[in-house]
Amino acid sequence: MSKFYLISLNCSDDERLEKFIKETFENWAHYLKCTWFVVSNMNVKEITDKLSPWIRSSDERQLLLVSEVNPADINGWLPHGAWQWFAKNQQKIMFSEMENPSLVDMYNCGIFEPELITANSITDIDNILKPYENQVTRFALETVRGRMIERISAIARSRYEAG
Repeated sequence: MSKFYLISLNCSDDERLEKFIKETFENWAHYLKCTWFVVSNMNVKEITDKLSPWIRSSDERQLLLVSEVNPADINGWLPHGAWQWFAKNQQKIMFSEMENPSLVDMYNCGIFEPELITANSITDIDNILKPYENQVTRFALETVRGRMIERISAIARSRYEAG
């Protein structure tokens, strides 16, 4: 099961660390110097073992902290994008743990969000939902369609207000 982890070093070569993190972890975020958040199926020891040869080869005095992060119990001053990253990835993890997710579950876990960001009309929403028409109840389809309409309206409003 995927979990969130914090990786922090007292590094002097942040560019080299960035390259290593991006090559090692599929899903990561970087908002603080020499501190990374990653989502991984590895545990703390496995992550530490993966990082150790790279870290020790660059500086024997290097310090490292790897810790599991509970995204439901975090606080601080980070950019809005950081909180969105945590929320989006928490939804993905929750969705991956569901045995038989419904269309509503899929919507609630943000599965359609990338498509909704580019949707401009109800026709676009209908095209997103078309593959599910024969797989779900009409009620589920209309529920998700209504939520999608509300979502693209909110996106359009925020774009308009932004200029």
